[in-house]
Amino acid sequence: MTPADPTHLTHSAHATPVTHQTVAVQPTLRRVLSFRDLVLYYSVTGFSLRWIATAAAAGPSALVIWVVAALGFFVPLVFSTLELSSRYPEEGGIYVWSKRAFGPFAAFITGWTYWGSNLPYLPGLLYFAAANALFIGGPAWQSLSSNSGYFIAVASAGLAIAVTMNVIGLDVGKWLNNIGAIASWIVAALLIALAAVAWSRFGSATPIDARTVVPSTSLKDVIFWSTIAFAFGGVESGSTMGEEIRDPRRTIPRAVVAAAIVRSS
Repeated sequence: MTPADPTHLTHSAHATPVTHQTVAVQPTLRRVLSFRDLVLYYSVTGFSLRWIATAAAAGPSALVIWVVAALGFFVPLVFSTLELSSRYPEEGGIYVWSKRAFGPFAAFITGWTYWGSNLPYLPGLLYFAAANALFIGGPAWQSLSSNSGYFIAVASAGLAIAVTMNVIGLDVGKWLNNIGAIASWIVAALLIALAAVAWSRFGSATPIDARTVVPSTSLKDVIFWSTIAFAFGGVESGSTMGEEIRDPRRTIPRAVVAAAIVRSS
């Protein structure tokens, strides 16, 4: 037998025992939003029947304002979202983008103001829906148009439904957006069909010529310009749910482009 190496014995005697450390697993969000969900989400955030009445009040010049707003605001916003969402697909969207570019304080201000803007926006949207619902009942329901309690009740119920569905989980909450988008486009298709029938029978209700399409520079119309720009917003909002989207680096840009084509058409 070969005698054991004393150096080897000493090393073995003083060897550090192997320990098993428990590695903490960070909780992750469930990726429940697909390409279809995002397209419908972008559709419902950027398309609304409210803008039809607003544009009609401005007259034919609204057509020019829509085109200018699309080229000057919507197109740059789409390309910015495409670039930033593919480069930084993390949860947070514009908060993350601002933080990487300008630091934590700028990100906080951006996120806070963006979140705060939704506080009046969603109730205002519910008020609009409540006012439209009164036309279902005809003249008998019009007495509620001046009843503040009715509007508060409808808005509160809508907020409660939205919050409850999203607290349960985005896999449930996403259907509120999906159904809303589909319903909006069904109503829009009906309006377009009825408008085509009315135009073929009675012609245009508003004369459209070189004089009427020139935008006015009065204060009322200038305020309308900002309203149209606001109507093209929302395409950046989906990125705030980056870690709840399946393959966000690819899905967000594809959904943005698809929704942009649908909205522009």
